[in-house]
Amino acid sequence: MSEINSNPANSTVPRESLGSDIQSLVNEAEERARRIGQAAVNEVAATRAAISESACHAASVTQQYVRANPWTIVGIAAATGLIVGAILSRR
Repeated sequence: MSEINSNPANSTVPRESLGSDIQSLVNEAEERARRIGQAAVNEVAATRAAISESACHAASVTQQYVRANPWTIVGIAAATGLIVGAILSRR
């Protein structure tokens, strides 16, 4: 039966090498975390820009429709007001 060597002085891996390996792993993990964080920031910025562009386009199209059909919008607003008023008066 073989004995377990618990004496650190007899270890086959020097402590300095183990320490530098651990430090190397920590540095690599930090660098990967930085890259992942930067990728997430970039993705959020791109998504925000796309949403903003879409909202501006929707507002522009809505404005054009309202300018072309003002009385239709007034009718829709009046009908919506009547419906909401009827619902609220029943409560």
